[in-house]
Amino acid sequence: MSTAKTDGPQLTQAAPYTGRCIFDAWRVWLDINFFSYMLTGMVHALYLRVQGLGGWKA
Repeated sequence: MSTAKTDGPQLTQAAPYTGRCIFDAWRVWLDINFFSYMLTGMVHALYLRVQGLGGWKA
């Protein structure tokens, strides 16, 4: 009975902890996606600008 008694609180404590971990991972994943999206957008704009300059020179 003592093992069942100690298993109860551990399960209730682990549930919100795993939920918080999943939320944190989801937030970090969103941040990484946003950063990579911004980075690729900047690189693409720079590439278009360089191509435009090359077009102007040619």
